[in-house]
Amino acid sequence: MNILYVSEYYYPRLAGGEIVSRQYCAGLASRGHKVYVITSRLPDTADHEIVDGVEIFRPIKSAKISGNSSIQGVSALINRASFAIKLYSVLKHFIKSHKIDLIYNVAYVPTLPAGWAASSSGIPAVTAVHSIWGTTWFKLTNPIIALLIYLLEIFVIRFGKHDVIQCPSKYAADRVRQHTGSKIVVIPPPLEMQEITEIKKTTDIKLVRQQMGITDKQQFLLFVGTLTPIKNVYDLVLALSDSKSDFKLVLVGEGPERHKIESLLQKRNIAHKVMLPGQQSHHDTLRLMCSCDALILPSKIETFGIVVIEALAMNRAVIATPVGCVTEISAENLYVIHNLNEINKIIEADLLSSTNNKIVEEYSIPRIIMQLEQLLGNTLRGNLKLEDKSK
Repeated sequence: MNILYVSEYYYPRLAGGEIVSRQYCAGLASRGHKVYVITSRLPDTADHEIVDGVEIFRPIKSAKISGNSSIQGVSALINRASFAIKLYSVLKHFIKSHKIDLIYNVAYVPTLPAGWAASSSGIPAVTAVHSIWGTTWFKLTNPIIALLIYLLEIFVIRFGKHDVIQCPSKYAADRVRQHTGSKIVVIPPPLEMQEITEIKKTTDIKLVRQQMGITDKQQFLLFVGTLTPIKNVYDLVLALSDSKSDFKLVLVGEGPERHKIESLLQKRNIAHKVMLPGQQSHHDTLRLMCSCDALILPSKIETFGIVVIEALAMNRAVIATPVGCVTEISAENLYVIHNLNEINKIIEADLLSSTNNKIVEEYSIPRIIMQLEQLLGNTLRGNLKLEDKSK
């Protein structure tokens, strides 16, 4: 297949969604498909290059990325709308000149131009919905911005010309289904098991803990993600401030709530118990994950939560709210909480570590890429069956 992958952002920007996009594209290319990517042009990136056997084009300048790229002002929304409008004509020309068989786009900004360009060119389109916050937006930003983004999500899902929508979890699929009658298929992001296996073999856990200033008797608690209201880190720190346990919490990531969190640490006199090392490379983040006693996911909402899978594959305990993939996993070292105050009781007891071979198998890259290849092939042949909603 000649596949055109369309995303607002792609390599070398490597946030969670972009890591998944790169794995998908590289995996499809390794199976003999010709994969093209059209994405926005970031500073110091080439207009055209080949990476992982994938040909990348960056014909349109990106909207400015702020410290919190998910929640931006009206001007950023206008810039992204301008990007979408320009994208339509680029895609129309590209489909014809490169004999594209199918478009695979990542919601939300590219979805309307990608679907319309595919429809007018007589080829199918698959839309990947990696995130859907719905009414949660009104708890995260001012009402005007929240309303605009909320309506955009619904409009794109409902009126995008997609032959099928791919979601990363049943949790996300249920939310998407509220706004569309389109076919929905659940395919999770893959687990980079080769890297995880190497990290487990080579990481000196004792040394990592020493470097982070964590003693043998302290519990090493880890959070990985952006410091935004949706991740609920402020409330996590607030809950742990009442804990009688000897712990060190490491918050890996950056975001607009950093200063608010730092102020809370001073107010609660627990700055010595919490570290904010900022954004770390994926490799260094996995080393910390391999060395921790528990990963904590306190989010108000997630469509998947790849860090949960990574930590379980590392045989680490995970304490998480029932969001994303969390409700779809059965593991003895996964602690599901409905109130953050439950964390203190859990960490005061013995945290379990457990080997999760089932997790490793279900989320392996070869398995996930085969599922994605089957989805795209069935969509191209027009024989994709409607999802069994009874499951």
